[in-house]
Amino acid sequence: MLNLVPWENRADGRVVCEHVQRIKGLEADGVLLASPIADMTDALL
Repeated sequence: MLNLVPWENRADGRVVCEHVQRIKGLEADGVLLASPIADMTDALL
């Protein structure tokens, strides 16, 4: 089980799951970007 939570409920041992526009600009130790499209533009990143 992944224990996915929104940014507001982040804590040690939890994984934040948000869309890229909401999380952009926030600092994190690691980021995993999952996308259904292979040709994502730099503007979205």
